Formats: sequence, structure tokens, C-alpha cells
Amino acid sequence: MKPNRIMLVMMILLVLVVGTAVYGHRYLNKSSQLLQQSIDKVEDNTKAGRWEEAKKELASIQENWSTIQKPWTILLDHMEIDNIDTSLSRMEKLLETGNTPLTLAEAATLRQYVKHIPDKEAFNLKNIF
Repeated sequence: MKPNRIMLVMMILLVLVVGTAVYGHRYLNKSSQLLQQSIDKVEDNTKAGRWEEAKKELASIQENWSTIQKPWTILLDHMEIDNIDTSLSRMEKLLETGNTPLTLAEAATLRQYVKHIPDKEAFNLKNIF
């Protein structure tokens, strides 16, 4: 191969890698924000004592999570996904019991799990070293 062709192939591969990383990060950000907004709604309904609305919103989160989870599995450590699954299960049972303080605590935990993922996966020096 000529040196120019090798350089062209390397540039194309570099653009593909960087483009995939940017797209993946944007997807993580967008889907994380969607989940956080729904968690906020569950939290608001719980504070107001609207348990049925909170349960419906949690069902919406679980439905969204089932579609979001597949791409996240490719991009993330499986422990992160397991933490979110566990937190969703806990929150479901807590909503059934009507325990406001524990439901709010679990909502905060779930929000933290979801919120830190885009920051953790961002391409920056802090995450490299």
C-alpha cells in the first residue's frame, strides 16, 4: 500500500471512532435526561401523596428503561445497569407500600445512578487518567 492510502485509511478509522464516541455520549445524555425527568415526576407525585400517578410514572420509566437499556448495555459497565434495575425494583415495592421517606430516598438514589453515567462516560482527561 502506498503511504497516502495508509494515511487515508487511518484518518477514516479515526473519524469513525470519534464519531461513534460523540454519538454514544449524546445518546447517553439524552436518554439520561429523559429518565431524570420521569424520576422527578415520580418524586413530585410521591411528595403530594398521589400514589397511583407515581405508580403510572414508574411504569413509564420501566417501559422507557427497557428500550434504553439495550444500547446502554453496549456502552456501559453492566454493574451500572444492574444498579438501575435494582433501584427500579425497590422503588416499585416502596410505592406499593406507600412509604414516602423511603420512596423519596430511592428516587434520589435512582436519579444519581442515571445522572452520573454521561459524566462518567464523557471523553475528558479526568476519565482517562
